[in-house]
Amino acid sequence: MLNILLYDTGDSRGENNEPLGIEVIGARILAEFDTKVNVKMFWYNCDGMPAVFEENFDIIGISLNMKRLEIFDDVYRKIKSMPYNPLLFIGNVVATYGYESLLNKYKDVICMIGEGEEVYIQIINALLKNNLRLNEVNNLAFWNEGKIYTSERKTADLRFYVKPMRAFNDFIIGNKGIARIEGSRGCAWGKCDFCSVDYKYDSYSWRGIAVEKIIEQILELACAGIKSIYFTDEDFIGKDVLRLKEIIENIEKEKKNGTMPEDINFYISVKPIDILNAEIFRALQKFARVGLRETFIGIESGCDEQLKRYKKCTTKKLNADVLRKVKDLGTDIDLGFIMFDPELSIGELEENIGFVEEFQLYNYGSNFIKRLRVQSYTGFERKLNARDKFVFDLDNLEYSYRFNDNKVQTIYDLYSDIDWDVYAYQLQNVCRGEVETEEVRLELKKRIADLRKVQFLCLKRIYQSVINCDKLYLDDILRKFERLQSVKSGE
Repeated sequence: MLNILLYDTGDSRGENNEPLGIEVIGARILAEFDTKVNVKMFWYNCDGMPAVFEENFDIIGISLNMKRLEIFDDVYRKIKSMPYNPLLFIGNVVATYGYESLLNKYKDVICMIGEGEEVYIQIINALLKNNLRLNEVNNLAFWNEGKIYTSERKTADLRFYVKPMRAFNDFIIGNKGIARIEGSRGCAWGKCDFCSVDYKYDSYSWRGIAVEKIIEQILELACAGIKSIYFTDEDFIGKDVLRLKEIIENIEKEKKNGTMPEDINFYISVKPIDILNAEIFRALQKFARVGLRETFIGIESGCDEQLKRYKKCTTKKLNADVLRKVKDLGTDIDLGFIMFDPELSIGELEENIGFVEEFQLYNYGSNFIKRLRVQSYTGFERKLNARDKFVFDLDNLEYSYRFNDNKVQTIYDLYSDIDWDVYAYQLQNVCRGEVETEEVRLELKKRIADLRKVQFLCLKRIYQSVINCDKLYLDDILRKFERLQSVKSGE
């Protein structure tokens, strides 16, 4: 029997996001090998750091999240201090997008790139037959003969998708965490220049998981006491409107039958063009009536030139149309918006500020004053490194850069000198997960919207000060921010 440990390093923001990756992998391993393996799963948020790795594991798989290298370093040293030598695999986003930097720091680990469940099947099959050859296993990166070797990529066949082991339901409920379901993988658009989803899955296509498996998972989570379910999909709908309708009809049927509680609710992500599709919009309105609580829409900008740089499937006019239309959707709206990017001009920033003000985006509670993270395997990475060699930050999975426009750089520096994040994350973490009642969630969202408005006023004041060469005065705005924080802390 093979002993296998799967360990998730947790979230740097303290958000209790269900570690779906190791749960999917663990379930697939057990479904394939049953009594031939023993699988244990630990999650840093729930189990903390193991004091020692007492058992003689044949395989240890670490799911390494952003900003968790310090945690991984402790785990690595503990593993290396043990009197046995397991195969050590590192997966998730850091191994996928930063495997070269990771392997240069830890030369004896094996990185898994992209999807991992079928890779583990290959590895365990080979170990049980005593003929493991890493170069014959897909989606790996490791040191071989003095250089980093990458094996052939392979996209997972989701027809064989196995429902995840729900090992942490009680912890999620008790700690107001976020229960998650995969409905699909990939994006039907897949062309955004800041996104690397095609590299993650080694596929430009969108792939749906069987509807019956999605409904089964919703029922299982509901039975465990979960009320709010977060779909992890980059693109919930893809191009399959009939499938969307089938999911909605199944949820409606289960609720009418009483097999699914009425208060089960959902969070999904859709493309802006989905909102402007009349058939999809009607389906989403129906979904709202049977439990869709919140819809994420990545509009990203209110400036056409910036949207062209991003290669988004939208324009300023389309985004404006989306924002007018979503008022009739019947759900809360979470907006994706990237205010700053390396090539942003002062005129484009002014246009974005005007767009935010016109549509009062701060009322949605989303963080619309963000800097573009330049990630590996994206068009923006290629453009940056074509000009110069930029420093890659492994822990944050991004390239450092300065803005081309000096005034934009000054505005961003002045704005980011204020530490908004701690308070924002406190509210977001509670708001996104399990709550006592939906009224509590609405109150939290109102407080987030109040914060976003203060942030917008601050950005606008800084912008006006820089372009007019005026003295910057923020005392009144910072006092508003302090009052918001004191309300949160109960003072």
